[in-house]
Amino acid sequence: MIANLTDQDRARMSRMSAEDQETYMQNQAYFGLTAQIMHQSSDNQINDMIRIMENSKKLGPQNRKFQKAMEKNIQKLREAQMTEWSDIPDIQYIGPETDLMKRMKSYIAELDTEKYQIGQRYEEDARFYGFIDHLHSVVSHNSRGGNYKGVKIKGDLGFKQNAACSIEFALQKALYYGNMICNYIDIIKFTPSLRKKSDAWITTRNKTVYVKNKPAKYHVLGFSSMLVHEAMHSKLYWDTLKSTGSEYLAGNASSGEDAERKCCYAALEYNVTLNPNIDVQEEKRGIEEALKTRWWEK
Repeated sequence: MIANLTDQDRARMSRMSAEDQETYMQNQAYFGLTAQIMHQSSDNQINDMIRIMENSKKLGPQNRKFQKAMEKNIQKLREAQMTEWSDIPDIQYIGPETDLMKRMKSYIAELDTEKYQIGQRYEEDARFYGFIDHLHSVVSHNSRGGNYKGVKIKGDLGFKQNAACSIEFALQKALYYGNMICNYIDIIKFTPSLRKKSDAWITTRNKTVYVKNKPAKYHVLGFSSMLVHEAMHSKLYWDTLKSTGSEYLAGNASSGEDAERKCCYAALEYNVTLNPNIDVQEEKRGIEEALKTRWWEK
């Protein structure tokens, strides 16, 4: 049987055989489920996205460009929400469910899950950008002189602030690795003329990291990960020097394939601290493939 039938439906069905009535009811049920799917991807989704964007305005960067973009997106969504839909009857089929009905209901559930996941990611991104803006405001007063938490930063103001923000990010999100950066790197220097394949290079004896490319404002995770890699080179050198007293052994310990592997794995461990969902085995396979190129010799 079927619930919420209109008089027109009842009149139509009164002229049908029992078999045709069942088919008609199923078709109406399919139509109702289709309408539900349409609603899930229209009005309900629009409401969810407006809520997410309103929240993102509060959590995200408080700059005019971002806020204006959010306002524009919200306005577009509100305009879409005003679009008139054809009347959709409130029909609920109460007979035995067909496989197609089950698949359609499963799809509706997937839509809900997907919307939730998209919303979560959107809000997480907004929180991340808002957090980076907060870090920039924290470090801007302390990095103008080119010294942050004991690390000298050489370059223009933007480079100094972005490098300082990356250090602060590591200190706040993964203290062990943040301390490693501060303890084993003395100088970070913007050096666009660096003649190396790598984006960064460290001279362990004077704990100086040379950086070829400027980090983008929100690229703190990648930049801080690179600093962890270079700090590990320095740690291998200075820890070996301290234990053996030999600069030769310290140099060997901090360079070459084995050292690069240890440094890559240290950066990976740092990234996993920030994101436990990383596929560690897949990342390790990528590191081993990269090591075959022997980039440190180029």
